[in-house]
Amino acid sequence: MTSASTPMADRVAAEIERSLLGSEISIGAKLPSERELAVQFGVSRPVVREALRRLQERGLVEAQPGRGTFFRPADPSDAAGSLNRLFRRYSVTPGELVVARKMLECEGAALAAIHRTDEDCQTLERLLEGLSGKPTVLEQAKLDLAFHDHIARASRNPVIHLMFASISDLTVGLMVRSLSDRQVSQRGLPFHDEVLDAVVERDPERARRAMGDHLGTAEELYGADLDRSISDLVPAELRAALDVLPGLQVAG
Repeated sequence: MTSASTPMADRVAAEIERSLLGSEISIGAKLPSERELAVQFGVSRPVVREALRRLQERGLVEAQPGRGTFFRPADPSDAAGSLNRLFRRYSVTPGELVVARKMLECEGAALAAIHRTDEDCQTLERLLEGLSGKPTVLEQAKLDLAFHDHIARASRNPVIHLMFASISDLTVGLMVRSLSDRQVSQRGLPFHDEVLDAVVERDPERARRAMGDHLGTAEELYGADLDRSISDLVPAELRAALDVLPGLQVAG
């Protein structure tokens, strides 16, 4: 596509995006064909193809070979990549992350206690059963992250869930650090059961308090060492293993 066609592709992409986000097209619906879109916007098919490629990069549409292009459902993980890179550019410290998590997850836990379903409780129970099976630190970190993610999901507030997803890569690094420290993990992990009990009992105040106590454990035990780089505290072989796991990156 020529450079002269770039503004046209931008315009077509913007128009299609406006239709998608303006509820003119249902999630999961198939978009018109390239030929139909070319006629609709008065442009060539290569321009339409480039516009759709840009929308796919933004996570708005999904191209299925032989079937067409579809309006893709939103996925909280979409928020994680770009924001995680931005957080790293700002050199977010573990202490700053803990403060932000308290603000976000304590209220998320309280809302989960109000809005949770029986299915939510069953999922959370399964995740904690997995944690109690004494898996490796990496397995624990994935289950720990999934537990907190599902609490955010159970809040039924998409902003809380999206915000948690955006810090998930940083959060899992902090989790690995805590799980690698026996004193911190022995103090912190039991709070998961307290959070779950409060959510099951639909007790928002207790859920909020239990989550705050849980998130404050590392802050209390590490003290001034909380902001030390995880590179100084987690074994090199564990950091290397984290680097090859999708969605699991070490903070610090």
